[in-house]
Amino acid sequence: MKKELEQIVKPPIGLRPKWVSDKERLNEVRSAIVRYYDAELKIPIEWIEEYNELIGADVNIVDSDIATIEALHDLLLDAHGYSLDFRTLKKARELTAKMYKALY
Repeated sequence: MKKELEQIVKPPIGLRPKWVSDKERLNEVRSAIVRYYDAELKIPIEWIEEYNELIGADVNIVDSDIATIEALHDLLLDAHGYSLDFRTLKKARELTAKMYKALY
């Protein structure tokens, strides 16, 4: 009987859920955009298009998404010395407000 138990074959690992891959890809695209932005390089339009596609597919806004935008806002403000009048910071605050409204 012990030999029978030892011969049981486990199935191979299947696929990760697609949303996990999409979320990871979204984070990779965001990071690449930020790196190019910080280096003052032109951001490839394909990255922006992919970002927009991925963000459109991810309609489940969670608190951590809002926190990410707020952290990026604070990073630009504190570490990089941008002013509160900087256009991207204004847009980040507007987006945060929209996300809060959609979430609550």
